[in-house]
Amino acid sequence: MQINKVQIINFGSIEDLTLDLENLGSTLLEGKTGSGKSTILDAICWCITGQTSKGLSANEVIGWSAEAPTVVVVSIGKRTEIHRIRSSQSRLNDLYFLRENDDEMIPQRGK
Repeated sequence: MQINKVQIINFGSIEDLTLDLENLGSTLLEGKTGSGKSTILDAICWCITGQTSKGLSANEVIGWSAEAPTVVVVSIGKRTEIHRIRSSQSRLNDLYFLRENDDEMIPQRGK
């Protein structure tokens, strides 16, 4: 599986970040302690599985603004996207898929 793009909004210490990885091949995340490297990996893991690599649930990932939703989008391949949206107001944990031949997002409720 090759991740082409990651969009992270309001997740942990990340307010808004988009990484375009499509033409980079192997990628290395480098930075000082506390710069957000692990948070990026946790966001990807949370988007795909519903839990971070540390086993944290959706209730524990809301970061910058408790009012704003937490959104992570992981693009895999040419047109496959996984969207996970967590709203603190509604306590919803919504998961959506957009696949190659789909015209619209397919909602998947729950984890």
